[in-house]
Amino acid sequence: MAKPSETTPESGPGGGTLRDSLPKKKPDPLPLLHVAGQFALAPERLLVIGDSDNDASAARSAGCPVVCVPYGYRGGRDVRELDCDAIVTDLMEACSLINNLDYLASAL
Repeated sequence: MAKPSETTPESGPGGGTLRDSLPKKKPDPLPLLHVAGQFALAPERLLVIGDSDNDASAARSAGCPVVCVPYGYRGGRDVRELDCDAIVTDLMEACSLINNLDYLASAL
């Protein structure tokens, strides 16, 4: 993992991709496909947690599952209007959902 002093405008802590380091931004799927590629994951294995139509649209276009939270930027839209697989009240609930999905997948 990169130290904060080793980060550049193109990489965040740990070498992660920063928002403006790619030629396209959400709702284009490129940022999500880039992240999936960096972790050698198929897009359907990359869970997107978002708060906006841009997040949900990018996830759908990339083939990623998407969970939305009811806070953040949505341009006045109700979170229930977004094309997402689930709505969670906070990130702790998202963790519980992920743990339950992992448990269910391992039982199959």
